[in-house]
Amino acid sequence: MGKNLTPARFERFPVREFVLLPLSVALYALVLHWVYVNLVTESFAYLGYRYESPVAQMVFITWALAVAVAVLLPRRITRPSGLILWVLFVVCVGPSILMSTYVALLDPWTAIAVSAAIAAAFAGVVLWTRRPVRSLPSRLAVSGTTFWILLGLFSLLTYGLLAFTSGLSLRYVSLLEVYSVRDEYSTALAGAGGLLGYVVSTQANVINPVIIARGIYSRRPLPIILGVVGQLVIYSGTGFKTVLFSLPAVLLLALLFRRNLRPAGQMFLWGTIALMVVAAAVDELQDTNLWTSLFSRRFLFTPGLFSSAYVAFFSENPKVHLGHSILSPWFDNPYFAAPPRVIGQWLIGSADTAANANLFADGFANFGWWGVAGAAVVLAVYLRLLDRAAHALPAAVSAIVVFMPTVALSNSAILTAMLSHGLVVAFGVLAVAPRTGWGLQPKKDPLARRILVRADVPAGTRDARLSAPPTAP
Repeated sequence: MGKNLTPARFERFPVREFVLLPLSVALYALVLHWVYVNLVTESFAYLGYRYESPVAQMVFITWALAVAVAVLLPRRITRPSGLILWVLFVVCVGPSILMSTYVALLDPWTAIAVSAAIAAAFAGVVLWTRRPVRSLPSRLAVSGTTFWILLGLFSLLTYGLLAFTSGLSLRYVSLLEVYSVRDEYSTALAGAGGLLGYVVSTQANVINPVIIARGIYSRRPLPIILGVVGQLVIYSGTGFKTVLFSLPAVLLLALLFRRNLRPAGQMFLWGTIALMVVAAAVDELQDTNLWTSLFSRRFLFTPGLFSSAYVAFFSENPKVHLGHSILSPWFDNPYFAAPPRVIGQWLIGSADTAANANLFADGFANFGWWGVAGAAVVLAVYLRLLDRAAHALPAAVSAIVVFMPTVALSNSAILTAMLSHGLVVAFGVLAVAPRTGWGLQPKKDPLARRILVRADVPAGTRDARLSAPPTAP
């Protein structure tokens, strides 16, 4: 007589997409603007950091573009691509979108075009990585013993070359004295034929972070000591501040995944906001601009400024067409040096200053707007292959492997980051890394705990095929 009525299903209101994330992006944009105007432009105007009060409507458009991109990003970090996308957003894409209207280099509509082009290119990469992923056709992973022997041999090669060229030392180098150390290292690098630079950057960006993470997760002090001392030796010999800063960064990242194997990506946005605020507060207490310069200016404002600078210059001057790089047999470089030196001369007045820009700015320098799209395509293909290489590997491990190369990608061309800063090596490490035995013990997130348990099942069983993290973003 009566009909069976199915109870209505009420879905939870998407607070993240429509409330929390837009507010977080707005706070990020406000802090970015305030620190740039009050702590950067006056002190570093001689380096090209300028300010022009923007039109309110243009500011709203850039904020809307940043929110639209952020909403597409994965909620939780379950693949290496997720970490790369979030890191690129907070240190490169976000500043490039938000700063274009007030860095006094572009007219308002060109500034909006820059923001929209970078937002669209990056959004395309994000959407491409949301697709389900499978493992590589052939199983490349090796045993844990073989893996650590390979890393040990590579480390011996690195420190052996460093010892024979510039020497090994564990000395205190002040942050204000690193430039003299860099000059000494550059001299040694020129005499080593280029190999030293490749192995040192790989050791600092990929190998040592993996060693440190192994010690943290397995609660063994020896790997932590070896990794930390290795980074300090490289910093002492090269003067690269990013190597020194990688220690707290890798430690925080390892602890983040130690707490939750599938951390929320939005935490990278909050962490960046906190970093800017803390650096500004410390500078206020010490009456200096050192910490804002080291963290906010170096890692956030520089990528944003140079995106606009590259478009401003190469919109009115010939494109490079990779004539300084892999296409040099077919195209001539119309300038006296590579694009970073050209922009350094144009923006700052010093050809000795390398204004290294991010992948999208470099793409524009080479091929205009098509170069921006091309850089996005190369990044998307790389991320798909990277996710396949890391299939069934704990996200905590893959995140630490790719973190420092991703930071390098925010201020270098994508081909340079692949070959010189460890992105290709990171792919190889993830492909051969053992899928078990990392000592991860999540404290919460039941789903992540089940994933980890499945990953510990021996290869060849049915459950082993379920060891991969969820494919949904």
